[in-house]
Amino acid sequence: MQCAFIKYIYNKSLDGDVYAKDIESDFEMRRASVTGILQLMEKNNLIKRDECVDQRLKKITLTKKALKIKDDIQKEIVEIENKLKSNISKENLEIFENVVEQMIRNL
Repeated sequence: MQCAFIKYIYNKSLDGDVYAKDIESDFEMRRASVTGILQLMEKNNLIKRDECVDQRLKKITLTKKALKIKDDIQKEIVEIENKLKSNISKENLEIFENVVEQMIRNL
């Protein structure tokens, strides 16, 4: 869950500030659950929560440690995708992607 939060906070912070209430609504989680995960992430030095003008809110930012983890995960994903795609023709990959898209639409 922490990895999902890291990715979310990173992407959301590109558009503006991120708050716990954003995570609660977008992940459809209860406040207590989000707070527990954020406290653990803060303890693990993955995020910082900074005071805002509105004292009820705390802005969430990723630390350098979290950004490194995000980059490492992204590199692993690319490596796995490359392994999965090796020795498969471009034509077959396109067919596969089309079939998967159709299956998703069917759901």
